[in-house]
Amino acid sequence: MIKEYKKQDFIGLLDFITSNRNSDFYITEENRRKYVNTSYDLTKLIKSSNIIYLNKENGKILGVLLVWVSLGNNLKRKYIKVNAINKEVVKGLLTVLLWNKKSSYYVKIKKDSDYIKAFKEKGFIFKGNRGSEILLIKKMKSGEVKND
Repeated sequence: MIKEYKKQDFIGLLDFITSNRNSDFYITEENRRKYVNTSYDLTKLIKSSNIIYLNKENGKILGVLLVWVSLGNNLKRKYIKVNAINKEVVKGLLTVLLWNKKSSYYVKIKKDSDYIKAFKEKGFIFKGNRGSEILLIKKMKSGEVKND
């Protein structure tokens, strides 16, 4: 079942993230990428995120999706970070996000990620090449109502 993150999920989320490494799931400090390894790192990641969804089954976390806002060159972009046990969990998390929060979203993801297909199946399109990564975008269609 997919639900919004609650404080009581903290320990389970930390355990999930440290047990399920994903090269696209990191925090940035001083222009350097850092994997979430400690409760301090996770707290910082949570504080920088404005949307967090968890997929939990029988109390066990199967995936996490979060959205954070990047400001640069007077542009405000919402970026998605996701970590899950498989692409089906990613698709479920994306479905809930896109259903409940109508907005344009970006994702920077490794070219060899297993999750690319899930993003494309949910309507994300190629926006640019970033070396070993690609930038995908899902634009809110005109006429859609924002639920934010």
